[in-house]
Amino acid sequence: MKPPKKMKLNQIEKAVLEAVSRATLIDDILMPTRKREYADARSIAYIIFRDLYFMTYHRIGAIFDKDHATIMHGYKGAKTLMEYDKNFSKNYYCAMALVGGRGERMSHIVSQIKSLEEELLTLQKLDYELQI
Repeated sequence: MKPPKKMKLNQIEKAVLEAVSRATLIDDILMPTRKREYADARSIAYIIFRDLYFMTYHRIGAIFDKDHATIMHGYKGAKTLMEYDKNFSKNYYCAMALVGGRGERMSHIVSQIKSLEEELLTLQKLDYELQI
């Protein structure tokens, strides 16, 4: 495997990568691994770079040290995941909020939702046990 090229990132690129890292809880989304959570985080960044900042596939590929065709494939797959994967979608919107400056409020709401989902599951479990 070839060593990754060190590329100087501009302020916007650093901000997007940081926002996606915070939203997905992935420390280094530039890490060259195929683990699902890392690939999903990179895909979220592809969408943000392409749709919000109108970057070319070639430029996005340079950031991640990937071929433009890989970025195109990841971008298209991410658009599909947005429709069907609730967690992916949630991470995307959280990252978008962080990029747009509304991150603290969004993070608070997402943590409240997670807490309420856990409480709901607990109550459903208790209700089920009482029925038996």
